[in-house]
Amino acid sequence: MKIDKTDAVAGFPMVEELTVKEIRSYLERSQSILLPVGITEQHGYHLPLCTDSLIATCMAKQAGQKLGILVAPTFTQCYSGGTLPGTINISPAVMALALGENLASLAAQGFRKFYLVLGHGGSENLNALRDVLQMLLRNNPCSRTS
Repeated sequence: MKIDKTDAVAGFPMVEELTVKEIRSYLERSQSILLPVGITEQHGYHLPLCTDSLIATCMAKQAGQKLGILVAPTFTQCYSGGTLPGTINISPAVMALALGENLASLAAQGFRKFYLVLGHGGSENLNALRDVLQMLLRNNPCSRTS
């Protein structure tokens, strides 16, 4: 679904830059949202700590603009296992729980189709995220269809 060029979200579909009225208007015609997921972590001594988050955010923005889908604020709390200065680690379980809470909050507002744009991998994160998403789908009344 393309968003009309006169629509407030046509040029830059970022949730945090919109008003409540604009989000409500969007939800009347679409319940899709892109959620970029990155991390603040080491990338050697030559790249910024936000590399994974930048990649996820840029990919989500481009997809959002092309497809007419809103982009949620980038989620940056993950586990990398790295220990160089500036790296911020949280356990995979806490990452998955926090990300699950973000998704549940968006579902409660009316969003139904979630597209995670992962800029950071790691099997620990992916396994924890898979488990939390399964629990969310099983236990969240917003995820059930009538």
